[in-house]
Amino acid sequence: VDDVVIADLDTGLFGGFVSSAATIAALGRRSREDPAQLHGALAGAALSSVGTVLQLALVIGATSATILGRMALPLAAMGIVAVATGWLMSRRNAAAAAAAEAPAGRAFNPRHALVFAALLAAMLDAVAALERLFGTGGVVGGAVAGGFLDTHSAAASVSSLALRGVIVTDAAVIAIALAISTNAATKLWVAAAGGGAPYFNRLAPGLVAMIAALWAGIAIGRIVGA
Repeated sequence: VDDVVIADLDTGLFGGFVSSAATIAALGRRSREDPAQLHGALAGAALSSVGTVLQLALVIGATSATILGRMALPLAAMGIVAVATGWLMSRRNAAAAAAAEAPAGRAFNPRHALVFAALLAAMLDAVAALERLFGTGGVVGGAVAGGFLDTHSAAASVSSLALRGVIVTDAAVIAIALAISTNAATKLWVAAAGGGAPYFNRLAPGLVAMIAALWAGIAIGRIVGA
């Protein structure tokens, strides 16, 4: 496998643990500046969502085993689609990516880890305040709004409230899924803004399919649970 492909896949996968949206934006800018790197950037961008899914599982599991159990099937379905999308993109476009020079620099800044910690603290406070003011609807609304910025902190805050019995499990699952969905909207926006039409048009179907798989997993889980 070409070094360029490996570099973009590594950037995408590990960048997803920090911020998938930031990784997608950075890879999009790279592909716009050097169109020869489009295909490797697309594969990395798709795999950044794998990092997102893995970290979501870790964050939710560390907060509430019950919520993780309910989210296991939806997250697995989303992860499978993300892996398949990244694999197909890298395989289909390996020849084109191999012709590009190895990219320099990093697609994400380690300081994003500190930003995540700050967002998590702020989200916990904000969602708790919304719950006191508006009840369960406030939690769901806060998670949806927070998902536009960071899905991990939104999921962690909702799981924490569910663990304390502030909201029921079903509401927590829906709130987390909505946060993931709104975060996907952010990814689509930064893909269009950073990479332009060639990047967005190829990446968008995979992102939409991931969200569809997430909600299908929730629906199937409810049927099986019933």
